[in-house]
Amino acid sequence: MTGIDDLENLPLSVLFSGPLVAAIDASIQSQSEKVEMLLETGFDSDGDLITVTFGYTTTEIDPDTGRERRVGKEIDVPLLLFLSVPNLQVSKIEEEFSAQITEVEETDRSTKLGRVAAPRRLNVTPAGQSTTFDRKTKSQFDMDVRMVAELENESTGMEMLERAANNAIFEQVDEKRTERLEKRRVESSITPERVHKPDLNERDD
Repeated sequence: MTGIDDLENLPLSVLFSGPLVAAIDASIQSQSEKVEMLLETGFDSDGDLITVTFGYTTTEIDPDTGRERRVGKEIDVPLLLFLSVPNLQVSKIEEEFSAQITEVEETDRSTKLGRVAAPRRLNVTPAGQSTTFDRKTKSQFDMDVRMVAELENESTGMEMLERAANNAIFEQVDEKRTERLEKRRVESSITPERVHKPDLNERDD
């Protein structure tokens, strides 16, 4: 039996649910790829955030002298905050198809009051269309169906991760850079003494 043969007598619900299930599977795969990328890029083998260190120079007041001075600092920023994470989500599904009714299935439902007749189920096959003189010919058992579905994708994981990464930003004074800056300042503030050069035209009396 081929795959085409399996389409000869399908419950109508299968034609509705098939695209929905495929969309959900695609969304799950996309989110799984995003999580794997975050784990591989933003965290080390121990599960800790990978950080990037930047050095910069700023100005502040020296608490000992009360004078303004230049200070070297370092800031550690989690690499995760620099990543542009793709956020692909299936938000809307539009489906149109034609089907031909092949069977009407009677179903019963058991309740406390006994067996109750349930709504009839339709078995269908995807309908082909033929044209005769530019007009579509359809049998009385054919039907056209259009379905629009919207998916709600809610996740707080990325928001929590970004807040944690923001809290992991660490700033500290770079003592070596600060010492170099102070040394340069002192050297630039020293005025070399003027050396007297004798005038060659001067003659001793």
